[in-house]
Amino acid sequence: MVVNDFKTYGQYRPTPGVLQVDFKQALTEVSAFDVLEATHLFAQAFPNTLQPTVVRHLSRSILAKLGGGGEEVITADNTMVLRPPRDLLLTKEDLVKFVELVQATPLRRVRESSVVWRFIAEKARRLQMGEVLKTVELQAAAAAATA
Repeated sequence: MVVNDFKTYGQYRPTPGVLQVDFKQALTEVSAFDVLEATHLFAQAFPNTLQPTVVRHLSRSILAKLGGGGEEVITADNTMVLRPPRDLLLTKEDLVKFVELVQATPLRRVRESSVVWRFIAEKARRLQMGEVLKTVELQAAAAAATA
């Protein structure tokens, strides 16, 4: 995907189909927490190098995992099905780390998504974490101010 972006003026040409399918399929095998953590580590190691195509795929994958719709998965007989999102089981410590990753992610669409913050608020209510709920409220207020 990186090579495709370098050979394309302004990322006009889409990612080659086979590569796109393989990348999406690989993203379906891991949780949203893992994708966020990997993206964060990559952004720390190589600042400002995530290409727009990769950012788009990562953002779509995370939003599909945390939203209620599910992810597109290709089956063995080459048909596409929508797999319902897997439950993301988080401890209190994991939820705090998840919030930190969302706030620090280079994926702007994920950071500003109401789907992500609704997911975090729901988990915080279940785990009875008032400080995380305050963070969600501050984020909602900031989003409303910029809108």
